Amino acid sequence: MNMQKRAWQPVPGNDEAYIYPIVDDTTIFLSNAYIIRMPGLMVVVDPGDAVSQIETIRRVLDDFGNNDKPALVLLTHCHVDHCFEFLSAPAGLQPGCHPLVALQEEGIKALKLKDRELTGAGRFHKMIPDIDPDICLLSADARKSKSSEHLRLEGGIVLDLTTKAITTPYGNTVYVQNLSGSGFGIKAYYSPGHSPDSTVFQVGTLLFTGDALFAAEHFVAGLPGWNKNDSLATAQNLLWLVENEVISVVAPG
Repeated sequence: MNMQKRAWQPVPGNDEAYIYPIVDDTTIFLSNAYIIRMPGLMVVVDPGDAVSQIETIRRVLDDFGNNDKPALVLLTHCHVDHCFEFLSAPAGLQPGCHPLVALQEEGIKALKLKDRELTGAGRFHKMIPDIDPDICLLSADARKSKSSEHLRLEGGIVLDLTTKAITTPYGNTVYVQNLSGSGFGIKAYYSPGHSPDSTVFQVGTLLFTGDALFAAEHFVAGLPGWNKNDSLATAQNLLWLVENEVISVVAPG
């Protein structure tokens, strides 16, 4: 597949899913965004903070005709460049129905408390949007109890969340949460380090890593909330996932 090509492409490992990548030249202010369509759901991974990106997302979904499917927004973490523009003015993905936002527990706390450090709003001189995410991913309680939840959400989504722990040969624990419903299946992996709420998502054999592996520059590695030990453990875990979960493409933020 060609992640530089803005066109619907089959998702490897899932015969019923298609992806529309929105990948631009890398800058410190820009996040790659990805749109995925499955039989029962439209998904947007990290819609970003650029007006042009949000306009593209709206156009692509409108052109495809998304009105018959609920829309789920998966955020790899709460940093401004991955979500603020979208959360400030959500695209009209469905008449009368706002898109459902899913985020890890620590990111939800940072947004609700309007934490300018952990969200990066202070560094980029941004206002933090008022947001109450619909789905809390990989909470401390879920990781501790390995719980299962059954959620009935706006837009007709019935979502099952099942959490389990995997011990790797490195001795690390990988927490994975399965998000499943009618016609779709997504895995979310708890991947702290770059930020306390960092989450990696898997659809088919695609792995959406956000900034979890993005630590070549000290600026990125040293943001508020960054943790060196967590970053190293997450890097080991993600390399293990690539080798053992039959990952064919890593799609970074």
